[in-house]
Amino acid sequence: MENIMSIPTLFFSNRRLLFLANNLISSTNKANFIGQYDESSERAIMPSSYYFPSRSAVFEGKIYSVPAKLEDYLKYFYGSDY
Repeated sequence: MENIMSIPTLFFSNRRLLFLANNLISSTNKANFIGQYDESSERAIMPSSYYFPSRSAVFEGKIYSVPAKLEDYLKYFYGSDY
């Protein structure tokens, strides 16, 4: 296992590996699009601006986090007459 884990260091410096790992971890903040799968395994790709930054909404007396552009999100999935 150690040999497999050391292979990337043959091609990249430690600094570069840390940079790449950090970009992978925080890439949702930098991506222009986000992919999502629902319970039917249908794929949806939409602009990340639909999601971020999230906001709070009250539904039946409880507070939930919802996408930033909730109306655009609903139109994307259900059409303009959601």
